[in-house]
Parts: sequence; structure tokens; C-alpha cells
Amino acid sequence: MLIPVVGPSKAGKTQTTLRLATDGILTGVELIDLDERLGSSHRGDGDEAARILQAHSAEGPLRHVLVDVGAGQLVSPVFGSYLRSLFGYPRSVVVIWCDEFTFRQRHGDNAHNEVRRYYGAGSLQDFWDAARASGRLIDTSGPYAPATWARDLGIVVKEMLQI
Repeated sequence: MLIPVVGPSKAGKTQTTLRLATDGILTGVELIDLDERLGSSHRGDGDEAARILQAHSAEGPLRHVLVDVGAGQLVSPVFGSYLRSLFGYPRSVVVIWCDEFTFRQRHGDNAHNEVRRYYGAGSLQDFWDAARASGRLIDTSGPYAPATWARDLGIVVKEMLQI
């Protein structure tokens, strides 16, 4: 089973997924960082990101893969459509999210350039709202607490995998 983990930049996706993978909260789940797979010059390539995930999906339902999806992929219309086409959407996608105040704090002086593209765009709001309504949203607002976020993500992923 492929479990994409999406969210705005600096919401804590990478810290949370790494913590989940390394703290023993969840075993038997492979972690893929889509930014790493795409490389720094192709992080916004939604077509390639979708192809990578399709290839992993084709490897079989018994393989459990948690995918840290970068904000650059998420804003791609092609990749957004791919995520919405996954079986069981929106319950098949996890969102690691923070409120706008926290987002702006984490981005510092560059927040004004980031908020419209990587936080407040209508297509992204649809993801946040769908995840919240389906119980697939991990709220990382406020103080930095990746251990807590990883525990919460572990609960959601275990439910998705029914383990």
C-alpha cells in the first residue's frame, strides 16, 4: 500500500516521517522522500512524481510505502489529480498541516512569497479540508514537536494499514 504524506512546506512532513521510520513507532514500512527521488532541479515535476508513485504501486499491495511528498510536487496540477485518483481518496492520503500563523513563523521573512503558492492556493485548501473531514490530518501548529507528530502519524498509518 502506498501512503502519500502531503502538506505545506515547513509543516514538518520530513521530520515527522523520518521520526516515524526511525523511532520504531511503525515497522515494516518503507519511507520514500519524493524530493530526493526527483532531485533538486525537478522537485516541481508532477508528471515524474506521479510516474514514480505509480511504479511503486505496481510492485504489489503487500509492500507498505510511506511517501514524503514535497510541496513542489503538491502544487503541480498533474500530481494533485494523481493523488485525487488514488483508490479511497481522501482517506488514502495523509496531510501534515499547520495553521497559517505557524506557517508564516517557520518561513520567516520569506513567508509573504510562500503563503499563496505553498499554503493558501485553492487546490491545496481542498486537500487540507478533505483530510480534516476524513480524519487524515496531523496538525503541527504551534511549538516544534516531531515526536508527538510522529506518534499521531503512526496512529493514522496503522489505521490505514489495519495493523
